[in-house]
Amino acid sequence: MNESNILFYRFLFSTLMMGAVCLLHKSTLKINMKHLISIIGLGALYALTALVLIYSYHYITSGVATTIHVLYPICFSFLMVLFLKEQKIQISILSSLTLTNRCCTYVLVGEEAVSD
Repeated sequence: MNESNILFYRFLFSTLMMGAVCLLHKSTLKINMKHLISIIGLGALYALTALVLIYSYHYITSGVATTIHVLYPICFSFLMVLFLKEQKIQISILSSLTLTNRCCTYVLVGEEAVSD
């Protein structure tokens, strides 16, 4: 199975699960055309990000690729807080710091420290 098929099934099953959750909560799924265009664009970017991550496993090790993939948004978020004065809620800051700590522990000490 190639990368495109893996992502297709991943998105298919997640769509079905989210649809089931919306049906259970009796949520309405009505959107207007402006939101539909935004959703399609953001969905395409999300799919492209996942595809590029999977393709990157061919060129660098999976640990390094996944660490970069996870830490990039956190670093970008910290830069936005520093330079653009964007406000972050405390739980976002706490989760970012926890994830950064775990990634740094993994990189500096090794895999055995994270699995404990």
